Amino acid sequence: MNPSSYKITEIGLSWICDFASLEDALLATIGISRSAIKKVLSRGRGNWCQDWRRRLKMAVKRGEQFLLPIDLINYYEVNPEYCGPDIEILADDQYFLVLEKPPSVHCHPFSYSEKSSCLNYIRTIRPQLLMCNLHCHERGLLYRLDYETSGVLIYVKRQDIYDKLLQQGGGSNPRGKEKIYLAVVAGNFAVDSGRGTDTVCRSLFYSSGTRGEKMKVLGFDGDFLAGARAKELREGELRIVQLDYNQEHNLSLLKIFLNTGIRHQIRAQLAHLGHPILGDKLYDNLCKDKSKSKSEKNESGIGSGHGELPERMFLHAYCYSVMLEQKEYIYVSNHIEIFERYFKLSSY
Repeated sequence: MNPSSYKITEIGLSWICDFASLEDALLATIGISRSAIKKVLSRGRGNWCQDWRRRLKMAVKRGEQFLLPIDLINYYEVNPEYCGPDIEILADDQYFLVLEKPPSVHCHPFSYSEKSSCLNYIRTIRPQLLMCNLHCHERGLLYRLDYETSGVLIYVKRQDIYDKLLQQGGGSNPRGKEKIYLAVVAGNFAVDSGRGTDTVCRSLFYSSGTRGEKMKVLGFDGDFLAGARAKELREGELRIVQLDYNQEHNLSLLKIFLNTGIRHQIRAQLAHLGHPILGDKLYDNLCKDKSKSKSEKNESGIGSGHGELPERMFLHAYCYSVMLEQKEYIYVSNHIEIFERYFKLSSY
């Protein structure tokens, strides 16, 4: 077997002193929290998957070796291999490395075993940049884009610049002066929503608390959560400009100004307004229901003219601008050709 095909899943670790438990030894040496240890081990394979609670309570004797999952030992590390699609560099200046993130790629890995994120790519070309935020999975990412979303992604090269951007501005939009997205949504947004071609939309958001689940959205119509859950509400705001409407496919092209930064905000807010993003398998029930026949989909009305389900979600981070030391840094995507499938972009 080719040695390069070996996959290391566990590493032997021993200590130079005694500990009352393996958990105490890990807390004292690898620099991650108790909850992180339990999260990694509960998702482990083999013996760790079955009896991780018992193993954590085992006493540790000096020199005794324990085989531990590599995802635990390298919890905050980024794997030096990259196995994803090609990623274009939009800019590489004094403070920022700006990438053109492809769709269906994570911004950062959720474990050391993952090898297809943007941070894996950065480690292959500029490993020294990953010294920012060593104890954070996102490292120097100024923000995150959803797995399905493509477009401009900014990585901050220096810790002091990252901290300054995080602190400046305050309020709900401290990390970017302007954030512009393009999206294709079902229906004629301006007409069906009654909001016209240029509108500001505000909603309240709260999370189910489960990774990968939908964000819950409420309007400003008195439909609020009561009791303790009301404290979890966050206000989100979008400015939405309709650029075009494709009558044949019953789709609208929207230019979206993201004024706040809430997980899944654009996707959840547009779906709440009755205009889900084309190809959004989480928030668009029509797209999610793969068991329907093509004829059943076309009877659903809004957005049904596109026929077969699209291969990706039509949400793209088109332009981000950052204000730093009285200078504005503007980064614009080079690739919006996917939208030409339904619209003539040369007219905008």
